[in-house]
Amino acid sequence: MSLDLDRHTGSLGSRIGPVPASGNTLEASVIDLFTVAGGRITEVRAVSDELGLLLGAGISCGPV
Repeated sequence: MSLDLDRHTGSLGSRIGPVPASGNTLEASVIDLFTVAGGRITEVRAVSDELGLLLGAGISCGPV
């Protein structure tokens, strides 16, 4: 298990369009999936909690 802390500044790209920068600090859960073949990493996939991030930014995504 590892923990990475990254910093993002500026607008945030999302599936509902760009979210303007607010200057607020947000946290998001992300999982990185690695495929290993022959002792080497052959694929990396990242899955993030985009909905949680948008809600934390105060963006209304409509009824769920």
